[in-house]
Amino acid sequence: MSENSQSAPSGNPCPRSLHWFAKVLVVLTFLLITVGGLVTSNDAGLSVPDWPTTYGQNMFTFPLSGMVGGILYEHGHRLLASGVGFLTIILAVWVSLSDRRRWMKVLGWICLAAVILQGVLGGLTVRYFLPPEISVSHASLALIFFCMTITVAFATSTRWSAVAARWKEPKPAVFRFAVGVVILIFLQILMGAYMRHTYDREVGLAVVGFPFSNGQLIPEFTDSVVLVHFIHRWFAFIVAGAIVAFGFYVLTRAKDLMHLVFPSIVLLMLILTQIMLGILTVLTERMTLMTTLHQANGALLFGIAYMIALRSLFPSEAIAEEKQTVKEGRSNEYALQV
Repeated sequence: MSENSQSAPSGNPCPRSLHWFAKVLVVLTFLLITVGGLVTSNDAGLSVPDWPTTYGQNMFTFPLSGMVGGILYEHGHRLLASGVGFLTIILAVWVSLSDRRRWMKVLGWICLAAVILQGVLGGLTVRYFLPPEISVSHASLALIFFCMTITVAFATSTRWSAVAARWKEPKPAVFRFAVGVVILIFLQILMGAYMRHTYDREVGLAVVGFPFSNGQLIPEFTDSVVLVHFIHRWFAFIVAGAIVAFGFYVLTRAKDLMHLVFPSIVLLMLILTQIMLGILTVLTERMTLMTTLHQANGALLFGIAYMIALRSLFPSEAIAEEKQTVKEGRSNEYALQV
């Protein structure tokens, strides 16, 4: 077997190792988002009051003994973010050198630009004492970067890149449906980010109790924060309805959309978990554990929905054909070796 066939099997235009590297970056990005949630949940955003230094020291030489209390969360978040940034540099260069597709080369450098901008936004949140506008932008860009890493991992996989090269007729109906779900989830997370990053008022507790709101079915909208909380609370059920409808759409067409069945079931379980965590966040008056789990599960929900949208570009028969091609190719390679 030639070296090229080992590194780029079944028509894959880039090495398999790049695909696994991209998957690691996806996981680390999700972990970074979760740690960022811990920073917010513990009100640790200003535990390190300077940037890019840490209490006047180089952030990479700051002693571990000093990482206590809120400093542990904020400084740990910065170190992990630096690691993700360094890996993104490697990703951009690697994609540029090994992937033949022009759009993938561009995407790699956009990923790098996004992670640099994300770091700057993170620094500005500290420099300007956590303004909601910058903090929400920081949270939003984190999700966009998360999607970018998922796209790279998706596009560098052996199966999907081969399917894309051979199949030119995507499934527009299910794709549009999936994109609509992704947009709804993103809007819901934006509202949640606004609630979490508005420190002058406790937006997260502007409406207490569940299922009633401040003891009423519809609370008195005496303040904008009450309105934001109320919309976020009930918009969740609109998102859930869209996900249930999408799941029903996929399951009733399982023969044609077999590759979407399992992730759609996962999405249904995640939205149920997300609603339960949201209710518990209110009932426990924003307990740190609950708010962090709610934020992390929301990011995971968004990532899975985005992955489903990417998968929905291709029908099951194209994937089945590629699986058979790979299987036959491996059988032929084994026969030649014997």
